[in-house]
Amino acid sequence: MFELLKAFDCCHSRGIMHQDVKPHNIMIDHEQRKLRLVDWGLADFYHPRVGYNLWVALCYFKGLELLVNFQEYDYSLDMWGFRCIWFSFTDHISQVHSQCP
Repeated sequence: MFELLKAFDCCHSRGIMHQDVKPHNIMIDHEQRKLRLVDWGLADFYHPRVGYNLWVALCYFKGLELLVNFQEYDYSLDMWGFRCIWFSFTDHISQVHSQCP
């Protein structure tokens, strides 16, 4: 997950919002222990006080801003997707542990 945060730091520091953060857009090279954030088709440069497209992100990973039709969102949209992925990952682990005798 730290690798994913580094990917966000890289794109956000260059003024780019990914806007479609979901597990299917994360590729892992297990041999090289590298992570790649892919599918930049919905990405956009961030400009303060600019309205952006509301039709980004998969419904399960959609930020609260999008759910209330707020168009002036920012990098926090990507971080919301990260938190959703993190929660689904940790929740899955806790479910596996709860099923163990």
